[in-house]
Amino acid sequence: MNSSKRTWLRYQAIDLKLKDASASSGPRLEELIEACNEALSSAGEGEEISRRTVQKDIETMRKPDPEGFAAPIAYSSKSKGYYYASPFDFPAAHVDSTDLVVLKNTVDQLLLSNYDGVTDSIRRALKSIQTALKQSDEYDLENSSAGRWIDPDHTMPELVVLSHRRKTTFRTDEYENLIEISAFDEDISQETLFPDRYLLENILRQGRTVEVLRPKWLRKLVRKELKQTLKQYE
Repeated sequence: MNSSKRTWLRYQAIDLKLKDASASSGPRLEELIEACNEALSSAGEGEEISRRTVQKDIETMRKPDPEGFAAPIAYSSKSKGYYYASPFDFPAAHVDSTDLVVLKNTVDQLLLSNYDGVTDSIRRALKSIQTALKQSDEYDLENSSAGRWIDPDHTMPELVVLSHRRKTTFRTDEYENLIEISAFDEDISQETLFPDRYLLENILRQGRTVEVLRPKWLRKLVRKELKQTLKQYE
């Protein structure tokens, strides 16, 4: 379920009030409103909410997934309070589509970087996260301004093959003369990635230490971007 930060804070506040409540001691609507306002204020979200907003929140929380959380919220006409009619665990965290886009591109950047600190076990974990993100209903690049495509003809994951060049410099003392020697190591990486603007930015950010080998259309696009950048210094 996709909700704003303010809405999620209200849901959490309501849940906390209902956790230990019973039919005879459940919080009244006014107490839930107060709890929501305190939660919003503590998070710097200011602006108090109305009675109807909390009533709608309760209705939404009761709805089955994916519209709601299937929360068993009951109302006691005798005590005029709310409570959980059966045990219920509210989700501990909320990740919206924007968070997922940021997470996805962070994972892609780490996989692309070929950084020595990314061990095989970390790389396997990153690939698992990457696969899960691609399958997530919340993750919709096409409708996200943060994930705008770099080419409208290429909007599906593609195999990206990169050549990584790393310069190694060492010194040797030969015939009492200090000599500095530079060598270049080359590694080839292959990752299936979304061709969004973050992919292009991650490649350009690495400058001459990375070269796109495949796909050809992406290689041409990177070359075009680099030529346009070079023109600014002519």
